[in-house]
Amino acid sequence: MRDVPSGKFRLKGQSLKETARRLGITDKKGEANRHQVSLRAGVSYPTIDKYFEDYEDVESVHLRSLAGILVDAFETAPEDVLDMRFGDVFDYVSTNGRD
Repeated sequence: MRDVPSGKFRLKGQSLKETARRLGITDKKGEANRHQVSLRAGVSYPTIDKYFEDYEDVESVHLRSLAGILVDAFETAPEDVLDMRFGDVFDYVSTNGRD
């Protein structure tokens, strides 16, 4: 039997934070303002905090929340979101040491 690589997808939380900073959704220190993203996206603060800070531990992503972040908070046109590559939002992490 062939040794099949196995892994999981991980949300690119750091990329989300960088996008918020680049768009000027920042606090007084210039960091991504998670509270403001939460308000704009219509997503709970704990969810935004987890996606931005503890993204390595995220086991599942609520698609409505992700859409709220990308479309409502980041003001990305839905058509542009549809044109995004999967790899723009997620990383692939091998769980058995193989790629």
